[in-house]
Amino acid sequence: MKRTRKTLLSLLCAVGLLLSLTVAASAADYDFQGTGGQTLKLTAPAAVTVESTEGVYRNTITDPLPAGQELTFTFQLSAGMNNYDAALFQEKSLPLIAVKESYEGENLHSPTYVSGSKEAGITIAVPALEEGSYVLVFGAGIQANNPDKTLGQDIVFQFTVSADSQVTPPETTEEPEQPEETPVTVECPYTDVSPEAAPAVMELVEKGYLTPDSDTLLGADKPVTRGELVTLMGRCRDINAGKYTASSFADLTDDDPAMPYVEWAAGKGLINGYGAGLVGPQDQLNREQAACILARYATVFELENASGKESLGGFADKDQVSPWAKESVQWAVAAGLFTGDTLNPQAVVTRQEMAVMMTAVGLAEG
Repeated sequence: MKRTRKTLLSLLCAVGLLLSLTVAASAADYDFQGTGGQTLKLTAPAAVTVESTEGVYRNTITDPLPAGQELTFTFQLSAGMNNYDAALFQEKSLPLIAVKESYEGENLHSPTYVSGSKEAGITIAVPALEEGSYVLVFGAGIQANNPDKTLGQDIVFQFTVSADSQVTPPETTEEPEQPEETPVTVECPYTDVSPEAAPAVMELVEKGYLTPDSDTLLGADKPVTRGELVTLMGRCRDINAGKYTASSFADLTDDDPAMPYVEWAAGKGLINGYGAGLVGPQDQLNREQAACILARYATVFELENASGKESLGGFADKDQVSPWAKESVQWAVAAGLFTGDTLNPQAVVTRQEMAVMMTAVGLAEG
């Protein structure tokens, strides 16, 4: 079997088709598809195999669907469902979905919208079809709410309809009643730390990354400076601070505790100098500035949540975000650094807020 597959691939290379053909061995290989920042995965019917991609994603729904009754299809959209806008999807994306007899053929039906949510996905309905072979086509321009992300390529699902096929409802088993979860409490000796921030603060303190002001006070509400943030980053990465012996900035002395970390961060491109030999280590950080530095860190060290952006449309103060910081703030929302209904991009970051942001982005795992 392996020799046969190798021979097949060699032949495909010879005729220049290798890059346009992807073969899947089983339904387990099927996953999200898309090339324009938005990806789609059909979740019901669940049995899907990938045949090939030739400028188009081509898939097959393996089990026949019943003739003479309405059919429903459910799918998830990544880079969209987290901030799903049902009205926008119905207006702009639903018209890009069609049922045809072949991919190149005329539209037979335009599906109707049934429901949609982040948890359950999007369900569409197709009128009853006669026995035969059909394709469900998702157009390349589909997006859920982010105008900068689309599928990028058409996604096609071949399926058959049979009078002998019946929809078997999934087996349901009555789950035992689960006890109510008791909120996890973290013992925190610092009286100025909020309960919400305590887990993040204690994780960083226990690892030696964050230094409290005293045995009972963290200094939780103190504003964070650029030097303090990159110091915490450098400790998380366990850098060799001793190799940095002299400052290259006019406003950073050699004996400043933050000096080696600022030099390290500047060398990695995590912070930029102001020009004229200045780096501003004592300058306080606001939330959008912190988002920019954290986004660079996640990218440089290839953290799991280095990619991804969310629309800011749901935030009342989105217009207060500076243009140069917009992409970083979108990343911060997707990464879970910014939550709630407001962004507060110009608000000063406190030490306990910094701890929450750091652990949310995974910096404490370095």
